[in-house]
Amino acid sequence: ERRLSYRALQGALMIYFY
Repeated sequence: ERRLSYRALQGALMIYFY
């Protein structure tokens, strides 16, 4: 269940930078 966390983190980072 680490891939989900990684994917969620990347998505949040993208939104944060957006």
